[in-house]
Amino acid sequence: MLGYYLYLKWPTGVDVELSRPVDQTIQSLIVLADKEKKINPDPYASSRYRPNDTLYDPVLAIQQGNWAKAEQLLKPMVDKGNATAMFWLAEITYRSSAFSGSGGAALFEKSAKLGNPYAALRLSPKYNQYQCEMRMSSYCDDSWSKIGIDLLAKRASSGDLSAQYALLYYARFDNADEKYFYEFINTVKEGMNENYFRPLRHLISMYLKREHSSLFDSSVNPLSEKDKKELLKLLFYAADNNDIDSLNVINKRFKNVLSSERYLNQSVGRNLSVLDNKHFVLTFDYFVAKGKEHREFVVQGYAVAKLFATYEGNEYGILTTVYQDQLEKSGITALTDDEKKNADLLYQTYLNKQKPVIYIDEISGAWGDVIY
Repeated sequence: MLGYYLYLKWPTGVDVELSRPVDQTIQSLIVLADKEKKINPDPYASSRYRPNDTLYDPVLAIQQGNWAKAEQLLKPMVDKGNATAMFWLAEITYRSSAFSGSGGAALFEKSAKLGNPYAALRLSPKYNQYQCEMRMSSYCDDSWSKIGIDLLAKRASSGDLSAQYALLYYARFDNADEKYFYEFINTVKEGMNENYFRPLRHLISMYLKREHSSLFDSSVNPLSEKDKKELLKLLFYAADNNDIDSLNVINKRFKNVLSSERYLNQSVGRNLSVLDNKHFVLTFDYFVAKGKEHREFVVQGYAVAKLFATYEGNEYGILTTVYQDQLEKSGITALTDDEKKNADLLYQTYLNKQKPVIYIDEISGAWGDVIY
């Protein structure tokens, strides 16, 4: 038993590299971030889909939790043989009820046979064990593992960076040596050059979750302030290219090393028209911070809270209450009836012009299993 425990706890090559000072292991990324300091004028530079793309509206509906709308939009595409639409319809179907697994699995199978690697991997007991056992046992088979990985490799060889990252993501438990780590770093760098920041956020998560190297201490090994500031440079590089999830990570995990929140708030303010309800904490923090200086931001924040609540099905839903509670906790005077009327007018304007970015993809899926 002790031998098996030591085997499990013995530091991997990745563990060793993560334990080193950040500026020693990812210097090339830091140099890139320091060199390219400019704001990308394209708000959708890092978005999985753009508003004019066929899949934008249905995937946005999935992202916002409006799956009935997504299903309505996806079905005509599925009927026309769109393999990606099949994946997404399967994704919101196979775990939606105790009896929906086979319907979703049939769609995954059809999508996989049309060449979708992510659908194939959903049918792999190796990569989707629990759902295969509980919901899709009659469709799942070990053969789908190789099929899915081979399809990813084919896409990666043709320049698909998300497929290249997915190969590393799915291989992370099979191969965790030093070579793997630097292959991962190379993919992060390529992603930074192409405004694809999921690998970067994954790297940040690896650093935040790294454990002590001791065989008998599995607690998190916290980053030094210096290391956090180096990682912050990378996150702001992504934020300058309008990667909303990187802004979210900064707001949630790196505020304590910011010399000032001014640049963070500028970045959020620049992206207000592409935010949605899944980033309500980031957005409300912005409006509270600005509202302490200028009252009009308090009103604008309430309008945005109504907008986000609308995405969840009710403009007077829980998010408007959350926003008002946050104002109270921050010592900001509650909105007057007149201010709420003004916010209602703003809300109508925002409702017509808001076009959020898409940050979910086939790797993360519809259920938030992958948060990078």
